[in-house]
Amino acid sequence: MAFLEVPAQHLRNLSLVIVDRAGNKQVLASDASFGGLAWSADGDEVWFTRSEVKGATTLYAATPAGRQRLIARLPGNFVLQDISRQGHLLLLHNNPRTEIIGLAPGNTKESDWSWLDASNVSDISNDGKMLLITEDGEGGGANRSIYWRKTDGSPAVLLGHGGAFGLSPDERFAIQFLDTSSQQLFLLPVGAGEPRLLNTEPIITYTMAQIFPDGKRILIAGSEPGKGVRCYVQDLAGGSPRPITPEGIRVKVCGKLISPDGKLVVAFAPDGIVTLYPVEGGEPRPLPGITPGEIPIRWNGDGRSLFIFRGQEMPAKLYRFDVSTQQREPWKELMPSDPAGVSMTNFVALTPDGKSYAFTYERTLSDLYLVEGLK
Repeated sequence: MAFLEVPAQHLRNLSLVIVDRAGNKQVLASDASFGGLAWSADGDEVWFTRSEVKGATTLYAATPAGRQRLIARLPGNFVLQDISRQGHLLLLHNNPRTEIIGLAPGNTKESDWSWLDASNVSDISNDGKMLLITEDGEGGGANRSIYWRKTDGSPAVLLGHGGAFGLSPDERFAIQFLDTSSQQLFLLPVGAGEPRLLNTEPIITYTMAQIFPDGKRILIAGSEPGKGVRCYVQDLAGGSPRPITPEGIRVKVCGKLISPDGKLVVAFAPDGIVTLYPVEGGEPRPLPGITPGEIPIRWNGDGRSLFIFRGQEMPAKLYRFDVSTQQREPWKELMPSDPAGVSMTNFVALTPDGKSYAFTYERTLSDLYLVEGLK
């Protein structure tokens, strides 16, 4: 029997494995890009597909002895489904896209603000008139790309490469994240100007970053060498990061986690409970009324409540959660008008009043091919 094995401790390191009836196991290959597999028509080889580069698939064969050979290179995202006794292949061609739709201020109908093939909303301006977008797919290039786009439907404007964590309070800068030979944070001008590298040593990895409402400090979720993720506060004028949470916290990659008065930060505590952490010290305050699977998106403009949503459900349900009373009220349900191929909502960006928004969701449409002549 042949199968793909996924270790629980490292979900991206797949192994192509065969095992006989006596339970003898043999690993034929290991890679993060494996797709489907099937035994060849004569049963002498295991054929399998790999997505080695963006937008392309390779079809390989491996013998039980471990010898591999290349069969074909295919443009597009293909997954091997089966091989008939006559040697015909059943291949699934997937066309995955990440799309953005939302509601602009003053409109009653949602608009599509997707730009390239994998558009992810990173932030929305306070007036709902501008989006910050990270392009993660082929169109974004090897290191991704950052765009801003007006919600009036005008074309997107390229700001730079990398990923974006969000906009500064005055919306003059985007927080740019580069992950090349090492991870770096920049303040990237939305208009004219040069990017500014932030010296955040000893932090070496980043999960999230957001500038405080006063525009003078930055909140960074990241980790030092050999340590777990925690939240830090650093003055933008200089100085070293100061930890304000324990290690092991979790945050949403994008979102408005700092309260409007700059005194509290919302994050998942190491035990998984959503918790309010005082910026200037003090006892953290758990919010057990936010149940597992729910994610804080941002603070309401008055600082009394949080917008939360469940991202694994379709439609995505949004609530406004009062941090004092632990009570919630339904706010919105988000769902594309065309649900074909839609699997989940990844992120929601809201204005402070929650009336204008943009959300990212995944859509995969597929075609099934019967292929002859490959040997």
